[in-house]
Amino acid sequence: MITVQVVALLLVLMYMLYIYQKNKNEKRAYQSAQKELLPARQRLSEASDDFNHIEKEIFQMIDEQFEEPYAEHIRNGVVNIGMPATFLTMAWGHPQRIEKADAQAGGENWYYKEQEQSGAATQVVVENQRVIKLKDC
Repeated sequence: MITVQVVALLLVLMYMLYIYQKNKNEKRAYQSAQKELLPARQRLSEASDDFNHIEKEIFQMIDEQFEEPYAEHIRNGVVNIGMPATFLTMAWGHPQRIEKADAQAGGENWYYKEQEQSGAATQVVVENQRVIKLKDC
């Protein structure tokens, strides 16, 4: 007759074998996932290099075509009166909200950094694709 101690020992050994097998399977799955990630990491690195190259060329073109130091302003997130709306988007991203203002002048109010609780935002008035006014509201 098998004693309780032998049964308990067998159960412990079976549990240890189960844990060992589970860890071994998880390690294999992890290694497999790492192998699958290598090409994705390589593509991401190449895309990042491409992006940096394109960004450098764009900023060089901006510096060559405009008297204002717009490339520097964009890099530093600075928006100025007279700045083209495209550069505003490059500096601050897309606005959270756009409202039509003066349809004849092609005017719009672009709102950035809106806070739901306080309602605080920065309003940028854009006419004919140029920044004409900045206002904290």
